[in-house]
Amino acid sequence: MNKVVKFYFYNHQNKSLAMINALQAAGWEWTAQAGHADMVFSDSDVPSRVRSLESFRRRGKKIFIVPHAARPNLFNDFEGYPSYLHVAAEFVAAAGHIEIQKRAGVRHNFEVIGWYLCPIQSFQPRPQAKKILFAPIHPNGNLSLPQVDRQINIDTFKRLLPLVEAGEIELTVRFLRGLERNGLWLVDGVTYIEAQPDQAYIQIDQADRVVSHQTFAHIAVARGVPTVMMGESVPPRIGCDERNNFQYILHFDRYKDLLMFPLDILAEDDTLALFQRAIRDDCEIADWRTRMIGEPFDPGGFVRTVEKYL
Repeated sequence: MNKVVKFYFYNHQNKSLAMINALQAAGWEWTAQAGHADMVFSDSDVPSRVRSLESFRRRGKKIFIVPHAARPNLFNDFEGYPSYLHVAAEFVAAAGHIEIQKRAGVRHNFEVIGWYLCPIQSFQPRPQAKKILFAPIHPNGNLSLPQVDRQINIDTFKRLLPLVEAGEIELTVRFLRGLERNGLWLVDGVTYIEAQPDQAYIQIDQADRVVSHQTFAHIAVARGVPTVMMGESVPPRIGCDERNNFQYILHFDRYKDLLMFPLDILAEDDTLALFQRAIRDDCEIADWRTRMIGEPFDPGGFVRTVEKYL
């Protein structure tokens, strides 16, 4: 390409860094002002964002959608959140995301770019499930957390505490934005780490088992660390709390068989037995991992894919 292309990212929690780095390595220029860009990459097409995207489109800029989180973007499956039809392409990590989005009725042109949040490692069995890293569902940026998410955190913590008391596990809680805001509390014998939403995986790699939800749990699976999720049967939701524009997705039954992780701590009575199954092999999660994590991100392939739309 002869012309230096300028691009802008709505880079939610720095999750688009691999894509930004790929474009810069190819000689493209990142700009902090969307109005100066030739193309705009957005992590959603919710109505409030679409107002800006439409203004950019009318000024001749290409519009792309990138993932908001590790799980497929499901914004368009909420009432009043239609697909923005002027998206050149929506980039997804793996082919399974496309099937889920299509079942949800999303009307975008999809491109698979590979897993972009961390380097992928094969599943690594553990001889024991002693060191447990629990990352609860974190509050939103405004420090709110819906009661349904607080309850998932509480119920999961209560499943883990008897194992701590019995000496079966060593529990570390990695939380964001205040322990109490996560619905949790201090317990003797439990280690607590206040972290940042930075997609770091050092603590994941050091654990025998990760118990978490959404992006952090997906990263753990991608790193090959035995993982158990929580509250997978609860439909995805949006809103700060149940009193403020809170709603569940409309068509969870259409694709929950694809979206839900097979190992859920709240779906089984014997937590220790669940942990033992999870550390032994990946036979129960292999299909899910292929569908939702897929292949590693290819920087050059991503650039070539974007170039198709110029």
